[in-house]
Amino acid sequence: AKNEIVIFVDSDSFIDKDCVIHLVKYFSNQEVGAVSAHTDVFNRDINLLTQMQGARYFIAFKVYKAAESIFGSVTCCPGCCSAYRRKYLTKIVDKWLNQKFLGVKCTFGDDRSLTNFIIKKYKAVYSPEAKAHTVVPDTFKKYFRQQQRWKKSWVRETFIASSFMWKKNPLAALSFYSYVFLALSSSIVFFRAVIWNPYVTRAWPIAYLSGLLLMLMLHGLYYRIKVGKRAWFLAILSFWFHTILLIWQLPWAIITIKDSRWGTR
Repeated sequence: AKNEIVIFVDSDSFIDKDCVIHLVKYFSNQEVGAVSAHTDVFNRDINLLTQMQGARYFIAFKVYKAAESIFGSVTCCPGCCSAYRRKYLTKIVDKWLNQKFLGVKCTFGDDRSLTNFIIKKYKAVYSPEAKAHTVVPDTFKKYFRQQQRWKKSWVRETFIASSFMWKKNPLAALSFYSYVFLALSSSIVFFRAVIWNPYVTRAWPIAYLSGLLLMLMLHGLYYRIKVGKRAWFLAILSFWFHTILLIWQLPWAIITIKDSRWGTR
C-alpha cells in the first residue's frame, strides 16, 4: 500500500459507496491509528439465527464499540471493514504477521490482534456513519464453530491487552477490566446460581434470574427504540441465547487455547 490510509474489507463483506469518506475523516486526529466502520448483517432475513445475529451486531457496534470509542480504545476493529494509518501499520506489520501465543502461531483473530498492536500506542475509534455489510453463518453448526474461534481469539488478545490497558484513560481501563472479570467469572456464577445452589438449597435463583431479565429488557428496549417494529424480541432472544446456551464456549476456549486449527465457517 502506498497511500496514507489502508482499508481492510473481508471477502464476505462489502461497503457503502460513502464508507471510505466517513472512515478517512477521523484520521485528521494524528493520535488515531485505526477506525472501525459500522457493520450490519446482509443476510439477516434468512432465518431466526441470522436475525439474532443482526440484533447482536447492531448492539455490539452501536452500544459497545461506541462506548469504547469515547476514549479511543475500541478493542476490536473488525475485519468486516476497518481503516488504519499506514505509517503506524508499517511499524508493527511484521510482528502482527508472525505473532505467536504460548509458542503457537496465531492463525485467527487477526483483526483483534492488529487492533491490539495499534491501541497499545495510538487510538482506535468507531465511525457510525461508515456502513459495511457482512454475510453471517446461517446454520447453528457453522455459527458455533465461528463463535468458538472468536472466543479463543478474545481470550488470547484480552490477555495481551490486559498488560497495557491500565495505561489508558482510567474510565476506559476500569470498563475493560470490569468486563474481563465479568466475562471470565460468568460461567462460574451461572453454575453456582442456576445449578449448584438450587440443588443444595432447593430454592429458585430469583436474584440471578431477575438480573438476567433486567439485562434482557435493556437490550430489547434499546433495539426497540433504535430499530422499531417487533424486532426488539430478537435482541432479547439473542442475549438469552448467548448468555445461557453458549456460556460453555469461553471455558472451552481457555482449555483449547493452543489449538490453532481454523475450523470451518
